[in-house]
Parts: sequence; C-alpha cells; structure tokens
Amino acid sequence: MDEQLNLQGNAEIDAALKEFEAKSSPQAVTNNPIAPGISSVPKMPTSGISFDTDNYRSINKEEVPLPKMVKLVMKLSGGAIKEQRQAEYVLLGFVAIIISISVYLFFGANGSRQSSFSPSTEQMMKAGQNR
Repeated sequence: MDEQLNLQGNAEIDAALKEFEAKSSPQAVTNNPIAPGISSVPKMPTSGISFDTDNYRSINKEEVPLPKMVKLVMKLSGGAIKEQRQAEYVLLGFVAIIISISVYLFFGANGSRQSSFSPSTEQMMKAGQNR
C-alpha cells in the first residue's frame, strides 16, 4: 500500500465510513431491507433447555444377538468353545485354511503334476529308443 496516501481529508472515504457505521448498528441490523428475515427470527431462551435422553441407553454385550455362524461353531464344537471371541477365531482360521488350499490348487498344482494327455519327455525318449 502507498504510505504517502492521506486518508484523513478524503470526503468519499468519510461518507463511506459513516454509511458503514449506520448499517452496522444494532438497530440497522433488525430493520435491514436487504435481509428482512433477520428481524423475524425469534430468540430462543437459553435457560431451561432439556434433552430427551431417556430413549437412548447403552447396549450391553449380552443384549446383542450372536451371529448365526458363531452360534453354529459354538454348537458344533460340543461345548469346547464357550465364548464368542473363540468362535470368531475358529471361523477366521477356517477361512485362512480354505483360502490357502484354494491358492495352492489354483497356482501350485499345475507345475507339479503332468497332464494325462501330453506325454512326458522321458516317455518320448523311451519311445524313440525302442524304435
């Protein structure tokens, strides 16, 4: 900003400041023609506010129903698994075993066994020696 600028004697700036002060006064805000809804907003009392919290309560662990798979694992274990956390670990282990078997069958089994339709290299060499 220019430091040599003198704002003290400028009539336009003085008029703009007086207009701003007049518009920003509390009476001007309630009688503002630009925003007439401001004066019609009722003021809410701050004392005596109450909240209806009787319908909300914390949930106990016993109130939440067990998932069906967890119930099934607990039932099939014959009483060995008595807690929900243990049954969840059993299910997690079962899923890990199934995934590892699937990965082995999908990727690992193709290289280890020969197809019955294509003869192995040894069989082709033996067949060539016999002729």
